Amino acid sequence: MRRADICVVQIAECFRNDADILCNPIGISPIIGGRLAKATFANEVVMTDAVSVLAANILPLGDSSAERVIESYVPYRTIFDIVWSGRRHVMMGATQIDQFGNQNIAAIGGYEKPKVQLLGLREHREI
Repeated sequence: MRRADICVVQIAECFRNDADILCNPIGISPIIGGRLAKATFANEVVMTDAVSVLAANILPLGDSSAERVIESYVPYRTIFDIVWSGRRHVMMGATQIDQFGNQNIAAIGGYEKPKVQLLGLREHREI
């Protein structure tokens, strides 16, 4: 078993008992963990497709042509009602992880002169 497998299972456990909360995994490991939770012990979980649709089925990773069973549509203007009411469980993966395991969501490249600046905490103030 690889470390990534253990991480995905632990992420899935984080979504246990989230039946009345919008589960919003962002990043590869969180998406796999969220879908694992829905497929095994939390089939009542409401999961986003990472855009604006609540998908009733478990979507395969990387297959944008897969059929989606749409439970509901969540337009951008209504997501704040969910966020501000505390009914959203977000799990984010880092954009970059350094040699010590520190997660980086602010920039790609060295801190002195990064190649690209990312949204970082400005976009996700609830972190």
